[in-house]
Amino acid sequence: MKIFITLIISCYIIASPLRAQDAYQYASDAMDMAAQGNLELAVSLFSKSISAEPTAAAYFNRGTVKIRLEDFYGAIQDFNNAIDLSAENSSYYLNRGVAKHKIEDFRGAILDFNEAIRIYPNNHKAFLSRGICRTDMEDYEKAKIDLNKCIEISPKFEEAFFYRADLYNKMGEREAACADWAQAADLGKSYASQMIKIYCE
Repeated sequence: MKIFITLIISCYIIASPLRAQDAYQYASDAMDMAAQGNLELAVSLFSKSISAEPTAAAYFNRGTVKIRLEDFYGAIQDFNNAIDLSAENSSYYLNRGVAKHKIEDFRGAILDFNEAIRIYPNNHKAFLSRGICRTDMEDYEKAKIDLNKCIEISPKFEEAFFYRADLYNKMGEREAACADWAQAADLGKSYASQMIKIYCE
């Protein structure tokens, strides 16, 4: 009986590094496929990586690809699993919040953005995402506070100016909206130029 147990343990010691190596290779290939836009194959490869060795990073990366595929419920489940394995990662809550926003679970999204900010108070993308969510909820004053904070943290983040312009436009503050679209355009947000043509010329 002792010999049998020793053999099992020895096999585990040998197999474990092999599984980790396989998991790493699958995950690396999946990242390449995602970068090339082959999203379905990327999901499949991340799934193989997770089968070989479940890690928070693999679940998270598969979740981000599922967002791109608009599989928001699948993405949320992956982010749940990532959080179960590593609860203090701001990006996991941020991206789960984005997926919840997409399915119009605004309250759930706000809670996740709050948690992302708690973990990393200078997470400018979390302030941006919460500001966009609050804009969609028509909670304009709180949205403006979030977008202002995003710009304070990252003054050259074109997305923040673009979405604050959208907020100002919805609030009827056209001059402020046009100023922010101009700033977004100067920082490289090409679509902002189209908004200027529509609303500001």
